[in-house]
Amino acid sequence: MNTRKIDVSLLITFHSEGILAQMTLNSVERCRLYAEQHGISCEYVWVMDNIDDETKIILNEYPIDSSIVQKIEVSHGDSGASRNSGITIAKGTAIAILDGDDYYSTNW
Repeated sequence: MNTRKIDVSLLITFHSEGILAQMTLNSVERCRLYAEQHGISCEYVWVMDNIDDETKIILNEYPIDSSIVQKIEVSHGDSGASRNSGITIAKGTAIAILDGDDYYSTNW
């Protein structure tokens, strides 16, 4: 059982981003590492809403410590409902809402 305090849940919604999901995860991972280096603990919450096969493979094969990732599959077809489903499982004090086809930088 993981009892570490989590400051920020990085909630990312995915649909059919394909290879863009890989680039998004790379950018968010840089942000997560930067935050952790500055004393801010993070977890990932990946919400997969009606996800396509290519995106699912990318997420399942992404090289990340699985102990910091929570995944949930939903069939809402709606960004708001998808985010709300992710919020219900998030453990962070704060939640960052991110999209699976955007790029983020450490000054975000």
